[in-house]
Parts: sequence; structure tokens; C-alpha cells
Amino acid sequence: SAKCPHCRSFFTLLSMITDWKLKKEIDECTDTITCPYQGCNKELPINQLKAHEATCPSIRMRCRFAPWGCTWIGKKSDLDHHNTHHCEFRQGLGKLVERVRQGDAKAGHVLQQHHMQIYATSQMLSLHSRQLMMMRGRNVGNVWDVLRLGYEVSLFPGRFSAMREVWSGMIHQQDARCVVCNVMLLVP
Repeated sequence: SAKCPHCRSFFTLLSMITDWKLKKEIDECTDTITCPYQGCNKELPINQLKAHEATCPSIRMRCRFAPWGCTWIGKKSDLDHHNTHHCEFRQGLGKLVERVRQGDAKAGHVLQQHHMQIYATSQMLSLHSRQLMMMRGRNVGNVWDVLRLGYEVSLFPGRFSAMREVWSGMIHQQDARCVVCNVMLLVP
């Protein structure tokens, strides 16, 4: 949880709601504000401040190699110059870091695909196990159960081998074999 900077009451992400009235008031506001980043001094409407921050050349940024030890912090407009001339990580280690980043991004993408495949497979296995449990619980002497079983197996041939215990139970018993044969003769 966090504290509201205005009233100091505690809140969580779930308890937050959008104040649509305030948002509309800000969007319609025509008052101007000076960019808060030193060196920019651009005057813009208050509702365009967030969009300006994405392109402001005076916003303070860290070097892209900061996680590996570069301590440079400066204006966005100076970042390219730092990367090409002053950063000690720009050459050999920089190339290695870029490869590691690309490899991490690719591995993360592949990992996400595998998680999705595992989830889909587990859902499919769950569905098949429920269907198999339903099929194993069928009554061999009931004509409707035999018809339903025959219909499902004829539509999904892979289930025939998965249900061999059910079929073998039907074929080994004389009465059940008669019911299965009679039902199957009725099916066109």
C-alpha cells in the first residue's frame, strides 16, 4: 500500500479509481506550464506535459550501461555523444552487453511462448482426463451409453486407443458384447 500525497491516507492499487471529472478538467485546461527540466524552458499547455516528456531533449537519463556500472547521468540530448565518445562500455564490453540483452529478450520471448504452450497443454490434458473419466464410468448394459461411446470414438479415432480398457470390458462380457454388437448394427 501507499500514501496519498494530498490527504496522507493509505490506498492500494485495487482501491484506486479514476477521477473522470478531474481528468476532463485537466484535458480542457488552457493554462500553460514551463517544462520542469533544466535547460528546456518550453511553454506548453498543462495537458501536453506527459507527451512532451517523451520527446524533451533536457530530460535527465542514465546511460544504457548503468546496470553494468556506468555512472553517467545527463540530458537526453547528450546521451548519443556520451555513448559514442565517452562511455567506457561502448566498445568490447558494450557489444557483449548488447548481445546479452538481445539474448535475454529472445529467451524471455521463448520462455513466454513455452509457458503459453504448457498452459494450453495442461488445459487439454485436463479436458481429456475429464472426458476419459466420464467414458470409463459408462454402463455397458445401457444402450444409450454404448451409443454415446460409439459415437464419440467414431468422431475422435484417437480416443479408441485411449479407451481400450472400456472397449475390452465390453467385449469380454457375453451380455455386453451382445448389446455392443446390436447397437453397432443399428448405427448407419
